[in-house]
Amino acid sequence: MSVSAENTLAVAVSKFLAEQWDDMHAFEAADDVISTLLFSIGWSGDTPSAEMAPAEIVDELGAFFSSTLPHKQHASPHELRMAKRVVTDLLNWLVAGGHLDADAARDRVEDIDITVDERACLKEFVDAFGDDDLAPWPDHSLVEDRLDCQYLTIAEVAGRSLTFKDYDGHDEDDCPAVGPVPVRPEIAALARTGWQILLSAVKVRGQWRLVEVVSGDP
Repeated sequence: MSVSAENTLAVAVSKFLAEQWDDMHAFEAADDVISTLLFSIGWSGDTPSAEMAPAEIVDELGAFFSSTLPHKQHASPHELRMAKRVVTDLLNWLVAGGHLDADAARDRVEDIDITVDERACLKEFVDAFGDDDLAPWPDHSLVEDRLDCQYLTIAEVAGRSLTFKDYDGHDEDDCPAVGPVPVRPEIAALARTGWQILLSAVKVRGQWRLVEVVSGDP
């Protein structure tokens, strides 16, 4: 869709940021989020923000919250929630300015709330693993089985352990399992079944241990 140079998403977000100038803290937070959002649009989309209508932003927010922030920017739970606040303010501002339909904005905000809550909780789970929670790679002669940087699904959560399964290409009844893997109760309390976790693990003397916990997806 062709839009005039004065009515693009890039111009709209510049005006939005200009209105934050009186509160430097709010401006800096918004500027950081908007810069990352424009990067996300340029990275994942075919149309630059300087050629997009403001209403087209709703189609770009899925990739922003599900891919760019957690996987490209490695955003912390605080940064994810800050991005939600800034983008919600931006969508409401676009509605007030007549750039965006109110129902479309409300639906997108509801989606963002769900996505950010899940992503923030998942990030808190991944970040909870410290050096003492992870096993070093043992001598090769002791290794009975190993997985290197592979996505596995949390299948079972117990008070002090997690069991992961590899559902990719396998029937649910006979898919390979990693675990039970011992974890601190604080980590088990953060885990949710169904999350896909990128991890490395090793099996020694019949016991699986986590070597690396990298990231995850809901």
